[in-house]
Amino acid sequence: MPRRGVLVVPVVTPYTRDSLEVDVEGLEWLLQRLAEAGANGFFVAGTTGEKELLSVDEIGRLVEVAVRVGGGRVKVFSGTPSARVSEALEAARLAGGLGADHVMTTPPLYYNPGPRGVIEYYKKLALASEDATVYAYTIPSHVGYNIPLDVVEALASEGVIEGVKATVSDSSYIVSLSRVKERVEDFTLFSGIAEVLPLALAHGWDGAVDALANVAPGITLGMLHAWRDGDTKKLSKLARIAARASQALRPYGLQGGLKALLAEMGAPISRAVRPPLTTPPDTIVKAVKNLLCNGSKEVLLLGLKC
Repeated sequence: MPRRGVLVVPVVTPYTRDSLEVDVEGLEWLLQRLAEAGANGFFVAGTTGEKELLSVDEIGRLVEVAVRVGGGRVKVFSGTPSARVSEALEAARLAGGLGADHVMTTPPLYYNPGPRGVIEYYKKLALASEDATVYAYTIPSHVGYNIPLDVVEALASEGVIEGVKATVSDSSYIVSLSRVKERVEDFTLFSGIAEVLPLALAHGWDGAVDALANVAPGITLGMLHAWRDGDTKKLSKLARIAARASQALRPYGLQGGLKALLAEMGAPISRAVRPPLTTPPDTIVKAVKNLLCNGSKEVLLLGLKC
């Protein structure tokens, strides 16, 4: 995986329409096309992949498929449930044993254990995950708090975590994480929000973990290439498209929105999500589809139709 310009796709978890079981064939279809599109990493069982609604065994199944399809060419990141520490450790151990390259997960949900508790949590994950290295994942909109910057630096300096995925729009936090990166050698930073990717790249971040790439990987890859080439006009244009698409879907949940888009555009993936998640109205799905198709069909995942 390159050091800069990296795209990791937080993959949706396809389900069978009626039984809501993991749809392995649908997942394989999606992963194969993401690999062909140029994704550097698959992130299974993340927020987009409904990690808190999956059993540990199901997470293991997702990792197995991702490792098989990735074939060593595409790095595999696995999430874990974060509501119960015991399940997080079990999932990390399973993912590492099945060949995942990295475990990327949030700090404990609901209860904020404070700086000491977060540090101990990630140390336990690092021990459990075998050969897989650990990435911290901060997403305050879902967890309820940001990982404190001094905690990030302590974990990075001790080699407990290899990097951070930050799904944040706070520019001061983004800039402060960049300073941690400057002080810690080989520390990786991924942005989880496409709209703020230009700012993150300008401060030395390494790439994106972008949910919209399930449908339109060419948008994020185009942004990364435009930054590399100094094409600020193209970068701004693609960032605006990403922002409009993501902002339209977020009120209803990206999980159902992305699956609905994939189904609407001909992918062999059902719209099914597990409760309490829902899918957006058809009017929203069609509007986002038109936005992506009118922007440029070349950004779409191979096999999707306008």
